[in-house]
Amino acid sequence: MADADNDQHCRIAFIQRFEYIDVSWWAIVIIPNMTIALWAASRGFKRLFNVQQKYPLWGMSIIILLINIFVFDVDTLYILYKIVNPYGVLFLVLYLPLLLVVIYIKKLRKRL
Repeated sequence: MADADNDQHCRIAFIQRFEYIDVSWWAIVIIPNMTIALWAASRGFKRLFNVQQKYPLWGMSIIILLINIFVFDVDTLYILYKIVNPYGVLFLVLYLPLLLVVIYIKKLRKRL
């Protein structure tokens, strides 16, 4: 009877663990969103500060890589969250008015 139970199971040699498939699916979801955000941010740097787009892109990519290297446990992630969270709200509230002022100053400088 024990052999009859084993006959009903399907074994796939190259997929021993389901996590490999799960991580691959998450990569398909995360990577395009991350690249679009990096492209948009580097494009904004290019337009605001008149630099080549590749330099801010490399800088932001290295910062993200370093954060991913050094944040490897839940405690460190929680500390990072506590540090970044208050500034996130300030960034959202102050970014648009600051952007408006920078663009207004740049237009005034062009007219002169």
